[in-house]
Amino acid sequence: MNRITAAILALSAAAIVNSTASAWVFTGNIFVGGLNRIVATGISQGASSANLPALPIRVLLCSGVVEAPVFVITGPSTATANGSCYRISATVVGPDRLRLIITHNGATMGSVRQVTMGGGAQKVVFDRRNPSPGTSFSGTGRDVTPIAGAGPFTFSARWLNPIQIGAAPALGDVYNRIQFTFEPCLAVQNFIQVEFDIDEVM
Repeated sequence: MNRITAAILALSAAAIVNSTASAWVFTGNIFVGGLNRIVATGISQGASSANLPALPIRVLLCSGVVEAPVFVITGPSTATANGSCYRISATVVGPDRLRLIITHNGATMGSVRQVTMGGGAQKVVFDRRNPSPGTSFSGTGRDVTPIAGAGPFTFSARWLNPIQIGAAPALGDVYNRIQFTFEPCLAVQNFIQVEFDIDEVM
């Protein structure tokens, strides 16, 4: 084998590895019922980063360890939560839209199976696109939309615990909890960037 052929084969192999490393797949939004969260007043589209620190976060690592990082405000519209092997960055892009980046931080001892946000009595809630019109003052809504990523994994977004206003039935467009699951786990040099709609309960 001559040097030119060997060089071409090496470049081809590198291209295949790089392509495989970036072959992430989003398997979609899954809307799940579960117990409703009942709120007395209503919904507002005036979401801001100010209420992100009170948004519960639960991260399940591949080892089975569960962590509960907390968002820390890093700017007028941004917040970051750090864990043992990951960073979760949130940017409020508009009054009802959140850009979320989940990144493995390079720590070799650990990888991420699942990230769950919400599930408590927090103000920040999650508004899907349909049904539209849905809950009053929740607006059109936005399902999770992937923007970028890297890593050989699939992931999905599960929406749980519909919001119910008073005695009126939940309409299934606003949820109290959202969950991202990775298969296999989010590991070194892996990340996702997604956008979806957040609202706030009043």
